[in-house]
Amino acid sequence: MPRLVWGSSSQQGEINQRNGRTLLLALVLCHCLNVLLVIGLTPNFLQALLTIAPLLKQFDLRIAYLLDGFKPTWLDPTIAAWLDHLFVISQELATEISKINSISTTFLPLGANTTKSYASGTHRWIDIISYGRGNEAVHRCLQAHFNQGSIERMYFHSTFTTGEVENPREHITLMRKLLSRSKISLCFEASRLSRFNGHSPLLYRWFEAWAAGCTIVGKRPFEQGVQELMDWENSTIEIPDSPTDWIPFFEALLADETTLALNARRNQQECMLRHDWCYRIKTMLTTVGLPVPEALHEAITQLQAEAINTYNVLRLSA
Repeated sequence: MPRLVWGSSSQQGEINQRNGRTLLLALVLCHCLNVLLVIGLTPNFLQALLTIAPLLKQFDLRIAYLLDGFKPTWLDPTIAAWLDHLFVISQELATEISKINSISTTFLPLGANTTKSYASGTHRWIDIISYGRGNEAVHRCLQAHFNQGSIERMYFHSTFTTGEVENPREHITLMRKLLSRSKISLCFEASRLSRFNGHSPLLYRWFEAWAAGCTIVGKRPFEQGVQELMDWENSTIEIPDSPTDWIPFFEALLADETTLALNARRNQQECMLRHDWCYRIKTMLTTVGLPVPEALHEAITQLQAEAINTYNVLRLSA
């Protein structure tokens, strides 16, 4: 009997919640191999492999997928030597790792669970949402203008800076609901953060906002391989450079309900057609030479049909 050992970070419910079962099924059905798949945020998570070091030789294929930015030197060569293939979220990072390690490394973008995860309908009572890492100057400007008692519009934002949550599943459910009720989501590229080492990958918040039908405003990521992932109209609307233009810009965009509705339909459909985790699983399997099971092909076909249906429903309800 083929066996699979599944390793994942407890914070990554986004993958496990819907498609973890699909991935497990795919790997078991597609090959009579013992496959080890490890999913985590950074190379530190791979240290867990040391706890099963005596067993690693029993696996025919050892794969890891790291979901955050890191410096290539953070990857322990001793641990990397155990891996047959490593997937990372940045094309430039994959290239740098390949230059200093013998491990096969491939760029695999992040994704989203795009179906049955977000509230439907067009009632969006949050005008602008910002959560987690953001632009402090933009935040101060929006907070001072929109969140005063006399202003009808609503700017919803985080009031904490820590990245830890007590219940990841509840947090994901809440964020989906909030995004589904938001017109605009703020997203800013992350190259200035030290862990990205100057790289500017496409991060979760873009996929989450697209799947929820938000219009994204901010600064788009710019690194190699990203633009073709977001090459549709208004996938990200660039915020003006001058702070004096910010409030007039947001007021004008919020007043343009037709554009917001078009963006919502387009973003949801493009995300379903390109960025569901099903597509990422298929890419992972084909990259390491495993056949794609019929069940996954069928899931993708259904997903594409749902994308067309979702577009039509939202168009009629707009």
